[in-house]
Amino acid sequence: MNARTLISVLVLGLATNGCTEWQRNVTLNGVPFCRATVREDGYVLGLLSRETVVQGRPCAPGWLHLHANGVAAAFTSAQPIALGTSLLPGGTWIRQDARGTIQFCAFPAATAIQGQACRGTGGSKGVTTAFYASGALKTFFPVRAVVIDGVTCRGGLLNGWIALHENGRLQSGVLDADLERDGRRYRRGERVEFDREGHVTRRSEPVLDTFTVGA
Repeated sequence: MNARTLISVLVLGLATNGCTEWQRNVTLNGVPFCRATVREDGYVLGLLSRETVVQGRPCAPGWLHLHANGVAAAFTSAQPIALGTSLLPGGTWIRQDARGTIQFCAFPAATAIQGQACRGTGGSKGVTTAFYASGALKTFFPVRAVVIDGVTCRGGLLNGWIALHENGRLQSGVLDADLERDGRRYRRGERVEFDREGHVTRRSEPVLDTFTVGA
């Protein structure tokens, strides 16, 4: 068994911990599953054999998780889904809370959200993008270095995540160029945090460029 297979087995084991036996061709919370199991808290893990709309969400064939109240918890979208001023493309892996509010997702490919090119790799283990309850962009991994509020932020998979305030202003990013702000100078490679007005509130030591990925 290779490392990837072992990790998958461990993840599946954790996900199914506390579940009843698997059932085939069963309808749970009004959703027809070809295979499913239910945890002690009522959370459902199952497989869809065809596209299914669950409380307004178009779910593609494959894994579908349901909260105990029947709201889709995790699924791959079969069709585009509107979120705030954005449109999440079909094929996006999505996580929702029990109220049906989208919390984060993994895009199948690079996707423009609120003017930002968000990196996408797809699937439940992909690079994720997070949202506020309002639908505003919260955190993302940019495809490449990007300028936000006059600050050049680094892209990359290890240290390149960017956080935004709900009003769209930069909250945190790793500098890809030196910055002078409020009479102080910050070095390239430092992670810097800002308040909603753009003033620096915190800085950290420079981080390595390792795993920085270009376009």
